[in-house]
Amino acid sequence: MYTEHNMDYQQLADDQIAEIKQVYVKERRIITYCLLVVILLTTHDCIEDITQAQKWYFILADIAYMSVTICLLLYIWRHTPLTLKKRNLILTQEVIKHHKDSETWSKKAQDLLSGLSGMINEQMNLWGLSQAEKQIALLILKGLSLKEIATVRNTSERTVRQQATKIYYKAGINNRAELSAFFLEDLLLP
Repeated sequence: MYTEHNMDYQQLADDQIAEIKQVYVKERRIITYCLLVVILLTTHDCIEDITQAQKWYFILADIAYMSVTICLLLYIWRHTPLTLKKRNLILTQEVIKHHKDSETWSKKAQDLLSGLSGMINEQMNLWGLSQAEKQIALLILKGLSLKEIATVRNTSERTVRQQATKIYYKAGINNRAELSAFFLEDLLLP
């Protein structure tokens, strides 16, 4: 079960990564073209300065500007793919971690609910409730009205009312609120 869901989340992460890569590749190409134009124009300016015998600091400034642009271009082509891979890895790990956390929480919740159901059934056995009375008590705990319980059980509302009264008597309580409170009071925070 985990691996099937894990593959779904892995596929989702892979899809998001592919989308990020597409945007990134487009941006990188545009920036590269712009920087190449800057390099070409700077090179042309430098050559023109040399042929026109401009002062050495103009030529040096053009060479420095061109060097910085080339370094920036190399940085974009070398460093950013590594950064993107790192982001992709982090994204994938986060998706998988959240999926594992979700599965752990679901399993714990299911275990707790199973335990609670078992404890409720055990208490009803201690009260000596019949199977029909247990079903009605559970439907009362779920919040159904006596009329709704009668409809679900395909019986009259009067019969359900009598069985509910019998449940309350066997449990030593007075009404549905006390029945709910008996099981749920300790589960709620003060």
